[in-house]
Amino acid sequence: MKYKFLLLSILFIPSFAKTEKIVSKMTALTIELPRDWNHVTDLYGIPHAIIAPSFEEKKRTIIAITPTGRKFSELSKIDFSKDQKNYEKGRAQWVKKYEGKIIKFLKYKENPLIKIKESHQYGYQYAFQDTNKEEITIFANCNKELVHFKIMSDLNDKESRDQAVNILNSIECGDK
Repeated sequence: MKYKFLLLSILFIPSFAKTEKIVSKMTALTIELPRDWNHVTDLYGIPHAIIAPSFEEKKRTIIAITPTGRKFSELSKIDFSKDQKNYEKGRAQWVKKYEGKIIKFLKYKENPLIKIKESHQYGYQYAFQDTNKEEITIFANCNKELVHFKIMSDLNDKESRDQAVNILNSIECGDK
């Protein structure tokens, strides 16, 4: 019996090996990362990025985290479920500009994050050059601050996409 517990501990404990903290004007985000993922700041204008390991750079999963410094209540007049069409229109224009092709839009989800009580999610899949991508956008209320999360991943890398979702589900919003 002792050995079963030891084996299970070895298998499951190392999945999240490090904790990162991001402090903004209004909140502090605590994030649990797998040991082979990295937190970097100011990646091509993205204030905070969580980067998955990958042998192919263009297929790497990235989580962009943007604390906006704005109050989440500024979005109170938006009916996110009805705003799906505006999101789709904007994404379709972007994909067309870069000569890609929309594969499909993901259905709007309310409160998709486990530890954050108020959030809204949109997403879509598209083909670009020789890759298929998925992008998930989440607007979250962290201590009354609007925080924007975005997962950008290769459509064929389900393992990294699932890990990215788990990372977002590990986020806790606290006081500065």
